[in-house]
Amino acid sequence: MKKILKHVKTAVILSLILGAFLNCKPEEKGIDPIVLILGSLATGYNCSATLGNRVAGLPAVDATTTAQTLVYGKVPFVNHSIAAVRYAGASNGDVITFTGMNVSDEDVATAAVGLGANAPMIYNTAACPLTSSNYDSGRLSYVTASEGTYSGAGPFNYTLNTNAGLGSDYYFIFYLADRANEPPATTFQITVQN
Repeated sequence: MKKILKHVKTAVILSLILGAFLNCKPEEKGIDPIVLILGSLATGYNCSATLGNRVAGLPAVDATTTAQTLVYGKVPFVNHSIAAVRYAGASNGDVITFTGMNVSDEDVATAAVGLGANAPMIYNTAACPLTSSNYDSGRLSYVTASEGTYSGAGPFNYTLNTNAGLGSDYYFIFYLADRANEPPATTFQITVQN
């Protein structure tokens, strides 16, 4: 019986993948979100995030008071670099500092330059998946002078505002929409204020 269930599961997964590819039309400019979802599930990353109208799998790393280097993953099919830093249990006034690369916003993720209309991709939730309902589009849970700065190595500081009513857990998304270049070495560290 277990053997039959295993074969049925495999057949269902393969039919979903095949069905997603059969529904793709060559004249479409974007990639079908279903294909991205299936691709992100296949990566083995420990988190997924909604980026605009797309879903991507990504590696998420827990932040500490010790400086760490961010490890990037790749978005399937487009080969863009992506990663997340998670800070759980923040206190009001804590500062998280990034060097090398700033937290991405959807404007830079779609190749726009400078300060755009969209807030940095910061999600307030205790666990993945990161959904649009967890995205702090109103810029309420942090204060930064670094928003829209994508040149130079930083430091890029985010002072956390846990009094905004969005909780004390944060995910910061890093995204480089470039197939040819790798992101710079990115470090991060928490300075606990309380």
